[in-house]
Amino acid sequence: MYTVLIADDEQNIREGLKYIIDWDSLGFQICGEAANGEDTLQQIRQSCPDLVLLDIRMPKMYGTDIIRLAREQGYHGRFIILSGYSDFTYAQTAIRYDADFYLTKPIDEDELSAAAEKIAADLTDEHNRSQQIAMLKDKARASILYEIITAAPSSRTSPPDPEETAELNLAADIYQVVIYEKYSLRSPDICSSFAELLKI
Repeated sequence: MYTVLIADDEQNIREGLKYIIDWDSLGFQICGEAANGEDTLQQIRQSCPDLVLLDIRMPKMYGTDIIRLAREQGYHGRFIILSGYSDFTYAQTAIRYDADFYLTKPIDEDELSAAAEKIAADLTDEHNRSQQIAMLKDKARASILYEIITAAPSSRTSPPDPEETAELNLAADIYQVVIYEKYSLRSPDICSSFAELLKI
């Protein structure tokens, strides 16, 4: 389930945004709300929501400034900008700071639902890709360590890139090798997991 923060200075709009679409069915849960720019930025820092519904004009800080500062501080979540103003310069600034959608008020239910659905799909794709990359890195790390331990010939035609090995955490000065051999082939109870052996 992804999280969404609702930020608008008008309480009736915040309440409406909670119920205008079925957030649960789109894979989101509302994690908070904010009524001004400073509070919005603070909540982004604290809860790091996957999506922020953000009014372009709020007290204490404009929405475009919130996006800029959040990006500068390492926030990679998604933004849907909400605006009662059709001035294209706001949209240009929001897009420059990587906002996903720019919707004008009054908010159209179908438009918001389509935007949230697209973001949920993108987030799922990103999550799946990151899991695949992590799995491939684990496999690569295991393969490289096996080559080091066994002196097995490598299929590489050149030495590994230092940046590549840094990501795999292979920069240790010394490694320890644990050799595990199962002595009894008859008793299934003797088979201990590798993790249990390491606790000894």
